[in-house]
Amino acid sequence: MTAPNRLHRHMAQMVALEASIETTLDQLSKQASDHPDVAALVRSFHAMSGAQRQTLEARLQAVAGDIAIPDRSVAEFDGGGGGYPVSSALRQASTALNQAIFGYAMLRTIALRFRDSPMIGEGNTGDIAEQHTYNYVGAVHKINQILHGVVVWEMDREGSACLCTCPCCGLGVCLCAVSPRKTLSDAWAKVGPIADEVEVFLHPPRSGSAAANAGLLPGDIIVAVDGQELESYSTLQSAVGGHLSGEAIELRVRRGSGELEEITVVRP
Repeated sequence: MTAPNRLHRHMAQMVALEASIETTLDQLSKQASDHPDVAALVRSFHAMSGAQRQTLEARLQAVAGDIAIPDRSVAEFDGGGGGYPVSSALRQASTALNQAIFGYAMLRTIALRFRDSPMIGEGNTGDIAEQHTYNYVGAVHKINQILHGVVVWEMDREGSACLCTCPCCGLGVCLCAVSPRKTLSDAWAKVGPIADEVEVFLHPPRSGSAAANAGLLPGDIIVAVDGQELESYSTLQSAVGGHLSGEAIELRVRRGSGELEEITVVRP
């Protein structure tokens, strides 16, 4: 498979996924109709998914012309209702949106590798994937915020009284939604950010590149540039970008053995 085809096929897969999510969310908004806040939230996700599908489809048409969009079944997000239709709708929505987050994470990586990125200007696939990632992460966050209250609401409707004997619940001030929501919030905070690395792990340098010619190897870890410790990958990006063609860039690298080594790379 050639490089562009890999990118275009993944884009087509994401268009199909967006269409499947769009159809699913339309159904789920009806399933959640007894809870106006949830129904409105799911409808907002449906509108967002439709707009994103159109944006990505237009980009795919611009870069690849006519390309087949695979069929996807909406049933892939269905795991059974469990007797609680509104919370089940939220669960299915969360499943669909998290699958899209994973897909857009892949798409952005592929787009960057194939230079369909900010390097070529606005409207690129990398920026589209980034924005859609932000949108869906925000949507999942809203689901996590409302979920616990919806579960208690459903139990109240079926007449399941709170049997908890903690001080507040015993008083009649039920915390059975508040406490689990706090637990979920604390759990996300405890595991920490996904991108917390300061140093830059080196993947195999492109053959014939300045990095390869300077002796950088797969698995090397760049810890400093021009005498400055890396605070994030952007430290390295800015330092390299600040050099003109032909200028030397001084890198401090930790080898696989753990030893530090100074390596000079000349910017092409």
